[in-house]
Amino acid sequence: MRSRNSRAVGGLRQAIPSDGVLRDLADVFSVLGHESRLKIVAALSRQEATVNDLAAAVDMTVSALSHQLSKLRDLRIVRTRREGRSVWYAIDDQHVADLLARGIEHLSHP
Repeated sequence: MRSRNSRAVGGLRQAIPSDGVLRDLADVFSVLGHESRLKIVAALSRQEATVNDLAAAVDMTVSALSHQLSKLRDLRIVRTRREGRSVWYAIDDQHVADLLARGIEHLSHP
């Protein structure tokens, strides 16, 4: 079915990001679509943490946590910094924490 309003269709099309951006965004949402990774992001949106502290906080083994952190690092959702022998993890930027907060806010609407 063809729309009669080509102006409206043009406006709608302009709102759609490029295919590359859509692929990358789908990857981010896919990675965040896992409960364990959401726990990690929620904890790190509060404060940075070492692997051991984070594993205890989210009730995961260090090995399982490291696997999940790798996926989050690949998409720049979390970042690391080294301090001596310790590696600290943190949310890569405020946008990630905002995305989580917006999702929680959406769920609290009636």
